Amino acid sequence: MVQRLIWIITIFKATVSFAASPNDPFRRGFELKDGKENLNPYHFTPEDLTQSIARGEEHLSRYPIPTTKLLLPSQLMEEYFSGDLKTRPFLNFVSTILNLKTFRSKGEFYDWLGLSKSRDSSAIPTDDDYFGVTKIHRNDIEGITFGCAACHVGSLFGKPVIGLSTRFPKANHLFVLSGRVFNFVPPQMAAKLLSATPSETALLLEDGFAAKNIGAKMPTSLGLDTSLAQVGLTLNKRNKDETASFNPNLAAQPPRHYLMTHRADSKPAVWWNLKFKTKWLSDGSLEGGNPVYTNFLWNELGRGADLVQLESWLKENEPLAKDMINALLHVKAPRYIDFFGEDSIDISKAKRGELVFNSHCASCHGTYTKAWSDDKAKEDITATTSTIYHKSTPVIDVGTDPSRYLGMASFSEDLNRLSISKFMGTVVLPKKGYVPPPLEGVWARFPYMHNNSVPTLCDVLNSSKKRPVIYYAIDPKDPSEDYDTTCLGYPPSNVKPKKFAVKFDTRILGQGNGGHDEGIFLNKGVELISKEDKVSLLEFLKTL
Repeated sequence: MVQRLIWIITIFKATVSFAASPNDPFRRGFELKDGKENLNPYHFTPEDLTQSIARGEEHLSRYPIPTTKLLLPSQLMEEYFSGDLKTRPFLNFVSTILNLKTFRSKGEFYDWLGLSKSRDSSAIPTDDDYFGVTKIHRNDIEGITFGCAACHVGSLFGKPVIGLSTRFPKANHLFVLSGRVFNFVPPQMAAKLLSATPSETALLLEDGFAAKNIGAKMPTSLGLDTSLAQVGLTLNKRNKDETASFNPNLAAQPPRHYLMTHRADSKPAVWWNLKFKTKWLSDGSLEGGNPVYTNFLWNELGRGADLVQLESWLKENEPLAKDMINALLHVKAPRYIDFFGEDSIDISKAKRGELVFNSHCASCHGTYTKAWSDDKAKEDITATTSTIYHKSTPVIDVGTDPSRYLGMASFSEDLNRLSISKFMGTVVLPKKGYVPPPLEGVWARFPYMHNNSVPTLCDVLNSSKKRPVIYYAIDPKDPSEDYDTTCLGYPPSNVKPKKFAVKFDTRILGQGNGGHDEGIFLNKGVELISKEDKVSLLEFLKTL
């Protein structure tokens, strides 16, 4: 009873405290007109919108915040990779002691990070041959950091797909390793060993300070992301004031926190769903507020930023955020036929699958009007001509793994008290359950669920008892070998493949594959959809 009263008071306080401007298109409680996509929230003219999208695409790849922390000194990186550093044997020794991977080239380092290569001149711009690499000049030197595209431009069958989650991101690993290095080799010592210039020394000292104030954590399995935990544990290292000011004592010895021992891992979300949503994140906990500002806050907290400095920068760069939002809202999902050909879909089965979908799935995941229902459509009849999702994004508990929801609940008040959160109009209210996402490009979003616990859509449609307990994730390079065109996901495998693979064990805390069956596909254990209808449903899902 007491806990429930506290919860009611918390919600009331949040409701009163976070009053966004009535002109803010993302203010709390905003709705989408008729549940249709939100493509021009700032009412730009067509010409201005086109120019805004182009500017926004550049910022999505090149991280735009010049004051960001943990910049890697570019020249020292080049010297290390080329073998020119006299201290390279010592650094190799440090790498061995700390169990760190050594790299022979910058490209090998970026490959290890999981970045996608830029092979298409029409794709969003980059500062290197890899998406997300960003060069920032500070104190007369160049530093390297990584932009949004590092985790949100994935490779699919050898092609980069803008907005697709990076399959095996290692951003969290980089933060953890940075902390280990600076704990073992203080920045002053590192500067001397590397014969760093005064400017490089200043950057290394800044990096060392940031690393000590970050609560980094490794994911349970490669392919998942611990950004949520990193934000919560970083705030746990700071003072409980509205600016989350730095506290050396807390940074060195933070108090016990739920996220130190519990998991809240999830995979990065796809960009093309943003245009249909009014709540951000897979758990639906962010109720309105500028989505780009929110992303900046999480990114910068996870990099050890000064929030007073960040809030000031956000207030001075509102047009930049608008450009990024406009670009995000115009990202398109990949089409199945673009990879497998126009004849790869059985239209008659897909049409039957549409009826199955509308009966069993549409109430949560939206409705999709197909070109085959449009008398005027002469070509590309598998295209979706309109999508109706929800006016307000729902959060529904269908029994899936609750670890991320519980993780958010453990530090939501730390976020809500921040001055910068109030400026952004962001309210964090944890809810039991998750957002049933729009299904554009669902065929390419394997593995499934917010925690990557289900390898194929066939398994999603089955009882959780019949889903694989263990599967192996691979980099899908060859569509004929690395993708199951029947079940839409990873090929079935009972043994570890010979090529590179990542084991995913659903018995690990936070990686459970339960839920999304009883009351949806089952009624007291009895199948509600026949095998034939499931086959048709999967054929329809290929067209989304």
